[in-house]
Amino acid sequence: MKLILISKSKRICIAYTKQNLQITQKEKYRLLDLELTIKPLDIEAGGKYIVVLNEAWSHQKGIYAGDRVQILKGKHKLIGIVDTSDTSIKPYEIGIFEEIETAYGFKAGEKVRIRRVEETTSPKLIKEKLDGKKLSFEEIQTIVKDIVTRRLSASEISAFAVSTYTRDWSMDEIADLTISMVETGEQLEWTKHPIANKHCLGGVPGNRTTLLVVPTIAAAGVAIPKTSSRAITSPAGTADTMEVFAKVEFRSNELQKIVNEINCCIAWGGAVDLAPADSAMIKVLNPLRLDPVPMTISSIMAKKKASGTTDLIIDIPYGKETKVPTKTEAKELSKKFEKIGRNLEINIKVLITEGSEPIGNGIGPILEARDVLKVLERREDRPKDLEEKSLKLCGELLKLIGKGDYKKAKEILESKQALEKFKEIIKAQKGNPKISVEDLQLARYTKEITATKSGKIKTINNFYITEIARRLGCPGLKDCGVFIHHHVGETVEKGQKLLTLHAKSKEELSETVSYLSNNEPIKIN
Repeated sequence: MKLILISKSKRICIAYTKQNLQITQKEKYRLLDLELTIKPLDIEAGGKYIVVLNEAWSHQKGIYAGDRVQILKGKHKLIGIVDTSDTSIKPYEIGIFEEIETAYGFKAGEKVRIRRVEETTSPKLIKEKLDGKKLSFEEIQTIVKDIVTRRLSASEISAFAVSTYTRDWSMDEIADLTISMVETGEQLEWTKHPIANKHCLGGVPGNRTTLLVVPTIAAAGVAIPKTSSRAITSPAGTADTMEVFAKVEFRSNELQKIVNEINCCIAWGGAVDLAPADSAMIKVLNPLRLDPVPMTISSIMAKKKASGTTDLIIDIPYGKETKVPTKTEAKELSKKFEKIGRNLEINIKVLITEGSEPIGNGIGPILEARDVLKVLERREDRPKDLEEKSLKLCGELLKLIGKGDYKKAKEILESKQALEKFKEIIKAQKGNPKISVEDLQLARYTKEITATKSGKIKTINNFYITEIARRLGCPGLKDCGVFIHHHVGETVEKGQKLLTLHAKSKEELSETVSYLSNNEPIKIN
């Protein structure tokens, strides 16, 4: 593989201190120890630690594309994957991408050393897994450690990640992968006990239960430090919606301080280094739209264990356009979660919920934030489906911990104790606790989609609703999205509003309306 570098500014590289070395063929493959002068490149490598050498020069030294080298400077040690170029990099030079410069603070003119890294057994183990072999704990742990220390190339990580989709994984292997992910990342420790948590498998637009469950559980006196994701293929992730109210990016010590003060948080998990191997594997699976069961279970449970969770509620929505199409599949998946939970010593309760239509009315960060506030403020136009589902989750989680039930959760919500706790979260996370629904303004351009006939709503297509919201600009444009006026089972008259679209520009609005002319998100009998 060759790489041609086109830098945005002055060419920057590491120049090797020239020495007149005569290397025998045998010596070429011995451990190198070369001093280099560092100058970072102003080009990103997509999150990877890659160094670039001149092709002919590196071959003379016995180094080839895909080899691994160790870079040392003071207390810093890192592994880089070698790439080569025969035009942009001269002999005795090495190009360092922005990822290394940023992570280690390398500056122009500083000296570093590089050494050859002995080959790891991980590529061989990955091939064995692709061939169908069952891996031991030690073998899985070796691969995961090599992913975290960046000893593996992108193609090797991809191969391992894809094996969770193309090959059978036993429950022992899933447990071993989960434990290995936990042990190779940061682990949060708490002085409080128990530590509650919740997770939803997703696939249902809206469904912003976390922003209701966390303040309700915390108001019941139970610690619940919640780290959540941003949207990848959905109109909004929990972190995207919470960011409407407050800051969501915190280091682990900052989260611990917040939780010690108010019993909870709602933060973006990407800012905390929990289960870093999971992040590397998810990054290669997402573009392929793959969501294999072994990775789903390991990803969720590793992060929950690493975050110190003792009691966990998991929501598995099933339905045609969700991640789990049928109730039967949901039941099988729930058993696997429960088994891994026992292995990790986490008390776990799995709820299987119907997810054939969106939950709530707003789809998009601000629209979903408005739904949450309407429920907390007890407004008449609050989405009752979102409220009821959140109460069920709260009730089961309190019951699991032994701190109450559905009735207790409802009392906390109706008395506005949950609202007051949510305001505490907003304040602790550097937001404005006085924010109201009216403060959350939506995008300027709107279009109402009306019923073409009278009748009862038969279905609302999750995929189409998601696609509409994303075409309008979600999740990046937080004030865009779609408002759903009626749900399945409700009767509507011809000309009655079904959807309201919100967009930043006339062009995005027009393109979305054009999409709707060929795709029917709401079917009426």
